[in-house]
Amino acid sequence: MNIKALSKRLGHQNIQITLNKYAHILDEMDRQQNELVSQVLLDQYKAFS
Repeated sequence: MNIKALSKRLGHQNIQITLNKYAHILDEMDRQQNELVSQVLLDQYKAFS
């Protein structure tokens, strides 16, 4: 989600407040997405090997 839009919806004065409060969640989401991409690429590699 766009961090600026999220910050506005939460009523934070600026995005730094949002990032300070929710950065750990964003890091976890990033890790999960990286794992998903890796698995998709691995599956594709196996399919064409």
